[in-house]
Amino acid sequence: MKDFDPVWDYDYFKKALAVVLASILSVFAFALPKGDAAVAPAGETTTALTQTAVVTGSNARDLQMTAFWKHGETGFVIPGLAEGYIPQGICYDETNEVYLISGYFEDDTPSQICVVGKDGALQKAVGLTTPGGKASTGHFGGIAAWKDWVYIANTDNFYVLSLSDLLTAQSSARALASLQSCLPATSGAEVVNGVLWLTQFQENSGKAIQAASPVYTTKAGHKLYARADGYTLDETAPYGIRKENLSDGVAYPDQAIAIPPEVQGMTFTPDGKLVFSCSYGRTVRSIVSAYVDVTQRKADETLTFGDAIVPLHHCRLIDRRATYTAPPMLQEVCVGPDGRLCFLSEAGAAKYRCGGGLDPYDEVIFWTT
Repeated sequence: MKDFDPVWDYDYFKKALAVVLASILSVFAFALPKGDAAVAPAGETTTALTQTAVVTGSNARDLQMTAFWKHGETGFVIPGLAEGYIPQGICYDETNEVYLISGYFEDDTPSQICVVGKDGALQKAVGLTTPGGKASTGHFGGIAAWKDWVYIANTDNFYVLSLSDLLTAQSSARALASLQSCLPATSGAEVVNGVLWLTQFQENSGKAIQAASPVYTTKAGHKLYARADGYTLDETAPYGIRKENLSDGVAYPDQAIAIPPEVQGMTFTPDGKLVFSCSYGRTVRSIVSAYVDVTQRKADETLTFGDAIVPLHHCRLIDRRATYTAPPMLQEVCVGPDGRLCFLSEAGAAKYRCGGGLDPYDEVIFWTT
């Protein structure tokens, strides 16, 4: 018999329970309003992105997501879905009153950053080239903006570019630097209170968990298999990253958090909560979890990176304040205008909406904690 893991087994049990509940609810589906949602077919892949709705009508009511939708409403249409764009990251820049959305394509079409006004209208899409000037076709992940810097997570590294260059660019902007993160599988990026947080994605399956390394164990014996790293930014430093955080092109954090599995996005809310957007799989509903801000207490342990000793905070089960079943394939979450959270979903991408994805959405979701 395998060793019991309270964190993994609890979440695994919740998934199994959700499947059972969905089966029970399907028996009573005749009593629910029927959805008439229709999805547009996959179009030609192109970087000439538009803001075209690809899901018409309405999705059927899903009782499992009732609590989530009490806090949320759909917003503007996510750009590029009609052209094969797969959205991954979102952030909001208060100074310029724009949303930045990062994404990539399934083929070798160059990755794009969409600039969307506060009114929700697409202003332009800008391709990103590497510091060497080569068009980037990589898996763009989370995106964050701070001062005149934009940070884009890209698996085991992150790009840094100038926000002013991005906003004035006509068709493409060149990344100023590509820095390696000491996180494996970097997926999310968010700047809150002058700290850049990069988050790690860890699949929540038996095989993946068994192979995970390192593993963080709380005092209660719970295991956590992923980490978020925080970098204190300095606007006088190159790229905003302080020289004490860099060693041979590798960025080492000032603080870290041991986080739940399958985190696609993480943010801190204005009222002091730590919120995670967790998802994996095109037919599985997402989970949104709200925790207390664990960085406000004494660190649970420390990590060592070279000569640096970094405080590590654990997201314990007792720190979790609420969990919501949410629409499938939620990706990054950020704080937007008026302190509302903005959730981005990739479910509307042609790869998923035309490939058996569950309940595709083509709009950003605004959410109030």
